[in-house]
Amino acid sequence: MIDFSTYPDLIGFANGIDSADDLAAAGAAVRAECGWHIAPRVTETLTLDSDGGYLLTLPSLFVVEVTAVTDADDAALEDWSVSSLGLLERTGCRLWPKGYGKVKVTLTHGLSKAPPDLVAVIVELARELKVSATTPAGVEAIGPFTFGPAGGAGSWTTQRLSVLKRYRLP
Repeated sequence: MIDFSTYPDLIGFANGIDSADDLAAAGAAVRAECGWHIAPRVTETLTLDSDGGYLLTLPSLFVVEVTAVTDADDAALEDWSVSSLGLLERTGCRLWPKGYGKVKVTLTHGLSKAPPDLVAVIVELARELKVSATTPAGVEAIGPFTFGPAGGAGSWTTQRLSVLKRYRLP
């Protein structure tokens, strides 16, 4: 779901990547590591578990709007406020219904497009996936050079993790 609506443009930008599948796999790995879809902006209804307290954490770090909050039986829940960082607070001395799947939230969230630093990580991972498909196990290829044994394709380097840290759910 990272918005690469123009895979061909990205493929042209990223030397050595000739498949949208490589970019999609790398994007999926980034989303899994961060715990949410990040980009593009989407509207969806999420079913959430609740501990019955005043605060729910939405699986998002960029909430644009919450349009509906209901219980498991689709009865509207009133008296709430939301932060752009994904915290949904019950106000007016009320608590969220307690239990698994007890709260449904319809929201619009996500960045309008993937930021450049995240795109760079995805392109690097896609390159590694492409190389790993044609390189023997335990050998890393960088340009015309090969080194081995390697950490494996799609590895989370310190540099990549420092970028992903900004987009990872707490």
